[in-house]
Amino acid sequence: MLVILEERYGFCPNEGILLKYRHQSKPLPRRGKNRHRLPFGECFSTAAISYHCFTKPIVHDAVSKDCRHTCRPAPHGRPDRLTVPRLPCLQKRNGGRTIRRGVQSVHVAHLPSGLRQYLIPLWGMHYPYGDHLVMSDPQPILANGLKLFFEPGDQLVRIGITWTHYLMLLSIMGSALFLFLLFRELGLPSWYSVWIAAGLSFLAPMVARMAYHFGLAQPAAVPVVLYLLLRFHQNRRWATSLAAGLSVLLFSLFHLHYFGLLAMAISLFFLLEFLRDISWRNLASLAGHYGVQAMLPLVFLLAWLYGGERVADRSAQPWGFIHYRAKLDGIFASLDQPHFRFADHWLTPFRSLDGEAMNYIGLVAAGGFFVLLWRIVRMRAKAPLIPDTIPNRVFLTHLFWAGSILLVFSLGFPFIIPGMERLLKYLGPLQQFRALGRFSWLFFFTSNIVAFAWAWHTWSNKKWVMPVLALVLSLEAFFFIRHRDLRLDLVPGLKEDMSLTQRAFLNPDDYQASLAIPFFHLGSENFWLEPEGFIQQEAMVLAMRTGIP
Repeated sequence: MLVILEERYGFCPNEGILLKYRHQSKPLPRRGKNRHRLPFGECFSTAAISYHCFTKPIVHDAVSKDCRHTCRPAPHGRPDRLTVPRLPCLQKRNGGRTIRRGVQSVHVAHLPSGLRQYLIPLWGMHYPYGDHLVMSDPQPILANGLKLFFEPGDQLVRIGITWTHYLMLLSIMGSALFLFLLFRELGLPSWYSVWIAAGLSFLAPMVARMAYHFGLAQPAAVPVVLYLLLRFHQNRRWATSLAAGLSVLLFSLFHLHYFGLLAMAISLFFLLEFLRDISWRNLASLAGHYGVQAMLPLVFLLAWLYGGERVADRSAQPWGFIHYRAKLDGIFASLDQPHFRFADHWLTPFRSLDGEAMNYIGLVAAGGFFVLLWRIVRMRAKAPLIPDTIPNRVFLTHLFWAGSILLVFSLGFPFIIPGMERLLKYLGPLQQFRALGRFSWLFFFTSNIVAFAWAWHTWSNKKWVMPVLALVLSLEAFFFIRHRDLRLDLVPGLKEDMSLTQRAFLNPDDYQASLAIPFFHLGSENFWLEPEGFIQQEAMVLAMRTGIP
């Protein structure tokens, strides 16, 4: 069922009958300074509630024994109900949360225009207190783009869904392009670079998020920044640093977690650059470029977060910082692959892991990583990790160590050590990056880049080895895509020719908010109630089509 705060309707629970009754009440404020300060209980004390039932047909002239109000028939030709069919979720194969992430951008775009509405959607998430646009997961760059270039209405729904998927697909192409450019800079031939870049782009753990977390489905984020870091390593130009800073900001506006991932990657790279040449001159040079690449995006995001109206409902200590961490068996093994399913069935069973722990890097990357670790042990760290004969060996060394450090961090260290969890309270705003497992995404790219570049320059005389490695990567990328069902089912209620406002004779400006019954709550990171049945998609279809919070 769906509850719409209004002043004219009541619900008779017997047989799912919606009846119209006379009631005088003061309309609830929809806009103004006091709109978001209205206590939640006051919505009920005014008796200004309408319950719309979707389970059974409504008999307009029926009288329910449970109804305490005088019932009267609906006017001829104007049914007093809003019929929404029970529909499959936007992605029924991966749960109802997909539709939540699909409707948020369009819902924000429905809000009234104005500079303030580009900052905080106050009657979007956590109504009536609201949540910040950056934190509430609606892909701020997409939501504001829709608001800027398109008018609210039924057409906006189709446009929003279309661009949500276009951006994910374009990001796969962008990932392949920048990986190709990076491999070419590392001295790999074109045919080999194309093959590897395409395989890594489809095997990237971000691709799995295309089924349920659209803001995170941006595999181009890490390759773009790594390519710019390589160009910066070759020639410290301010234009390159500015491009890196803008890239960090761009992907942070798809999802804030990309800022944490990319900022930490840049920070580790600059630290390793400084440790290679410890001098005041080098420090001064690196500090300026680091400010442009990492600090400028941070300043912009902080000004956006704290420069507008304060959001008091955001939890300072969200749950899951340690729970959603990476696991080694999720990094070096995957049940998406037939060889690991064979091992799971015949050798030893693999444990079940959540989505944040499964960030498989591939057989080639795993093999290259352990070979290089064995080289460090065998040489007792006296010889360089990457031989001097390999081009850009210093950059590859930086990638190896930066990715390895973030891998250890994504595993939960040092917080999972008994007694060390007390350190969490000193992290401050960093606790908002509550899914540590996503920091292992850097390791996916760094381990593969280092492994394939090192293998090519080490075994270039063995021509048959390179196609074999590329074939292994291609097969794993193929099985990764095949085993994960990324197809999306379009909800018929979102079709352009089904105008909910026309069918229900609704004027969205007459309503303050909607409330779903059975009640569900998602998004606080500390408290949630899972939706039952199809109530989530029905409520969010209405929000997307009408703009009612």
